[in-house]
Amino acid sequence: MQHPIKLISSILMLFLLISSSLVISLPFVYGAGGTVISNAVELTTGKTSETWTSGTDYYKINLIAGQTLSLNVDLISGTDINLYLLDPDSTDSVEVELASSVNGDGIDENIQFTASKSGYYIVKLTGNKWSGLGTYDLNV
Repeated sequence: MQHPIKLISSILMLFLLISSSLVISLPFVYGAGGTVISNAVELTTGKTSETWTSGTDYYKINLIAGQTLSLNVDLISGTDINLYLLDPDSTDSVEVELASSVNGDGIDENIQFTASKSGYYIVKLTGNKWSGLGTYDLNV
């Protein structure tokens, strides 16, 4: 008979192995943006995919003065998300809007912007999902 501590250790190791396998096998879930400017999620170039329900998400992206930023939100019908770019000096209580794209339901949103100063610019998404899955891609 195996010593109780060795048996518990073996069971725990088997559990961790099984748990790790389950976590790895789960589909990747994309994280949402921050709920306010102060906890905005940092973006780099590339694509962020999410499922939209409603409300507002905040992201931040570090730009150098003179750098051009291209933002695109690919939408599907039944989802209306508006896209805003805010100044780095924006706070949770004071938003300084630099650019926006406010199209209708299911129409992609786009912003082209050249940074006038270096800093973390804020990307704000706000809107509603009327029907469908509500999936979208934010391309930077």
